[in-house]
Amino acid sequence: MPRKYQNGKLEIRKDVARPYYFVRVTRPTIRPGGFRSKRRVAEPLGFVDQISKKRAMELRAKLLEEVNAHRMVAQSQMLFRDVATRFIEVRVPQLGVAVQKRYPSQIKVHLIPAFGDLKMGDVDRPSIEQWLHSKKQAGLAPWTVKGLKGVLSAIFTTAKAWRLWDGVNPCQGIRVKNGAAREKRLLTTEQLRTVIAALDERERFLVRLLFGLGLRVSEALGLKWCDLDLDAGVVAIRRRWYRGDLSEETKSEAGTRRLQLGSALSEEFKRRYPGPHKLDAHVFIGDDNRNPPDDRDLLREYFRPIVKRLGLYYRGFGWHAFRRQNITARQHAGATPLEAMRAAGQNSVDMTLLYTLSDADRERAQVDAMFDGLMKVDGISKQ
Repeated sequence: MPRKYQNGKLEIRKDVARPYYFVRVTRPTIRPGGFRSKRRVAEPLGFVDQISKKRAMELRAKLLEEVNAHRMVAQSQMLFRDVATRFIEVRVPQLGVAVQKRYPSQIKVHLIPAFGDLKMGDVDRPSIEQWLHSKKQAGLAPWTVKGLKGVLSAIFTTAKAWRLWDGVNPCQGIRVKNGAAREKRLLTTEQLRTVIAALDERERFLVRLLFGLGLRVSEALGLKWCDLDLDAGVVAIRRRWYRGDLSEETKSEAGTRRLQLGSALSEEFKRRYPGPHKLDAHVFIGDDNRNPPDDRDLLREYFRPIVKRLGLYYRGFGWHAFRRQNITARQHAGATPLEAMRAAGQNSVDMTLLYTLSDADRERAQVDAMFDGLMKVDGISKQ
């Protein structure tokens, strides 16, 4: 609904010792907790014996322009603390499970102590840059500092959507340098076979699933037997199990998808199928014999010690490595980036390309093929 245009007339208050010009306008006010309301007020413009009616009309026009442009919104009145608290109460529960755990502590431990007593309009870019720099100096990891900037930006973006803020997001344009990127390697077929063969049965099946379908580990652990159509050889991805929390939604809309299992995975699922009475049970069961395990426990206790023993471990080698392996292998097998994106449940081809790793043997063969064509003349290779 369009906002009502205010056009209050110029009036004179005469029932006072010194009459003055005024205009009635409706101004937004902020109640405790960050809730908006409206208040009708009489804005004085000047005493009748001091300014002319023409000057009073000019002041009236200037005031109405400001009111109708809505430049006096919340930032002049609201404390950052109130907006941040409301963000935790209203917006955070709508976000993903991982963010629901992380955002409140980041806001309470880092953001509110720094900006809580400031008005929204006083949180500007220089103060944010100085604050982020102090966090780096305090020893916080680059990814942590970048995450804090992201939370702060989300609060301002949400405040604008709620019409509690009408300025430019002060985080806009601030760049936080990443730390040294963790190494990402593409396992050879032989290395992948070695890893799979060395794992226990549950972890072996999980790795085959992550590699074969390119699932996020939370999607794999969230699978139930009712998600499988074994006759059609199809699995529906529609929920996640993230470190003790079950979400009936995937990470994004693109994450909800149906994937072909292929013959090998279909046969393995059929072999493991517990029967129709277990349709609502999870495919992967933890030590409590009811819920899926925590992916961190699997990584720490069952996966990492084995790949270290095999001499294949590198810093950052975890479940996501098999997702990257799948996305790369799909494209090597002939899938387009768009097809690989859809299978992986990603939102953009750019993200899919970031997950695509270079195959050293394939790259070497490409270079050799180019030079073979260049160096051979009439069937004779020139050195």
